[in-house]
Amino acid sequence: GERMALEAICDSYLHDMLTLLKPTFALGVGKYAESKLHAVAGEFEEITVGSILHPSPINPRANRGWAGIVRAQLDELGVFHP
Repeated sequence: GERMALEAICDSYLHDMLTLLKPTFALGVGKYAESKLHAVAGEFEEITVGSILHPSPINPRANRGWAGIVRAQLDELGVFHP
């Protein structure tokens, strides 16, 4: 349906941006965004794909020390130490 058509457009755009920008890391904000990145970035072996905690107001974990959690996630992914 419409959602699949929209996602196909977004996936194509994301692929184009990864091709153009050639990033070292591609990080999704939340697991859904990470799953989309994995689906699109699979052919880019040089890109590390990961995610950070989504700052959702309904997620109790995100409401307690979100910045510290995200810093630790970025550190674990090697963003600060290539």
